[in-house]
Amino acid sequence: MDYNIPGYVSTMLVYNSTVFTAYTNGEIQATPLPNNWFKPYRKDIKTYTFQLQSDEKYINDMLGYKGALYVTTPNQLHCFKLENDKLIKEEQYLKKIVECTKIKIDYKSKLLFAVSEDRGLVVINISNPFSPKYICDISLDNYFGEGNNVISDMDLCENIIFLALRGKGILRIDYYNKEIKDSLWYSTVEKIKLQDPQDVKYNKNNLHLYIADAVEGLIVLNTLDNSIIDTFKLPNDDFPVKLIINGKNCIVQGNNGLYMYQVNERKISTILNYKVGEVIKYFNKIIFYKNRKLNLIVFGNKVDNDNEEMFSKVYKYYKNELSVVKG
Repeated sequence: MDYNIPGYVSTMLVYNSTVFTAYTNGEIQATPLPNNWFKPYRKDIKTYTFQLQSDEKYINDMLGYKGALYVTTPNQLHCFKLENDKLIKEEQYLKKIVECTKIKIDYKSKLLFAVSEDRGLVVINISNPFSPKYICDISLDNYFGEGNNVISDMDLCENIIFLALRGKGILRIDYYNKEIKDSLWYSTVEKIKLQDPQDVKYNKNNLHLYIADAVEGLIVLNTLDNSIIDTFKLPNDDFPVKLIINGKNCIVQGNNGLYMYQVNERKISTILNYKVGEVIKYFNKIIFYKNRKLNLIVFGNKVDNDNEEMFSKVYKYYKNELSVVKG
């Protein structure tokens, strides 16, 4: 793999067996994952290989859906049509959304929710992925009053949205949609007050809500009654910045390391004790950047051997122990 990357990584996405990496200069690179990860389960893998220079210099978030790549930049939501060796920009869809930072897709209802620091949530119908249609805005002023309502992260599952708002807490919005062509309706709201939530992830396996708070640490919440199950400070006075669901457990990226919260043992274990860049999970694997190089952690006792070209280092994490396989 070419390690002369164009800038710092701003976000990553794994879609259709491909790693999409966005850089702080506005470039997106698509690189196929190793073939041995999928055999014999998938024989007709569709992967992508291309480079794209976006109109704006910073990419906040990316999601793929039915051959479309949605990309958020500070002032716009883009839609691109994916091809094996290039991206075809769909000129009919380039929506101006000021301070568009995060996007999530409700795949069942075919709705895309875009976070805008200026407008709250922008709801878009993507039943036709290449011709999205605006539905409505959900303003946060109704719940917190007019002011600086900054959404630091968002998660959704089964018609429930969880928003982390800096300096205010967690907002839950329940919505329903009888038909895609009709207006979106939203109703039940519950506020959970926290000092500085950075990230929020809902775990449908145990109905827990994992919250990364810069002051409190990792907070585990029971969404059935809003009771707090656990509150943990990270080792070495680290503080959490990103969460990744791993079965019933939760992987926590801190400012200076990577950790695993184990729900059965109700404890946090250290995976990596050094600062890493962008992190993403793919099945039983963690892909992350360190010193502008792509690295891999495999959870379990079996690690394939042909990851030499793509990853600078390969680790195995088994029974709470990390060992170096390559590098």
